[in-house]
Amino acid sequence: MVPDIDEMLQLQKLVYTDDNSWDETVFENELRNEKSKLYLIMRQNDRLIAFIGASFKQKIRDVHISNVAVHPDFQNRGLGKFLIRTMIDCAKHNDYASLSLETRLSNVRAQKLYSTIGFKNMGLKKSYYQSNHEDAVDMRLSIKSKKETVNE
Repeated sequence: MVPDIDEMLQLQKLVYTDDNSWDETVFENELRNEKSKLYLIMRQNDRLIAFIGASFKQKIRDVHISNVAVHPDFQNRGLGKFLIRTMIDCAKHNDYASLSLETRLSNVRAQKLYSTIGFKNMGLKKSYYQSNHEDAVDMRLSIKSKKETVNE
């Protein structure tokens, strides 16, 4: 088991006010099922304040962001944007072509953040969230790999 899972679960419950936070089994399956996962965590004085998780899907050259959470006491300080930009840098460094994610249709704040970074709305995924069948906004960011940037 990953030692940070309990803290990540607690942070999710603070951030996601409904029943859509993952439980321990989902987190463990997420981390066990694929080799190409990257989770970045941020701590202040040994307290978990933010994290991001993603799957690196090599066959389609896409990094799928599955989870972003920032403690309410630390929101609006650019931590979420920093984590996403760090994941973008990792994708570029490893020559991936895109990043993708889903966010709740009602989470306009997250959609705005992703849009300011350059993610585009690719449409809706109907009844995506199991707890209340809310639709998800499918978002994608096309990127230039490190090699493409150097060759320009």
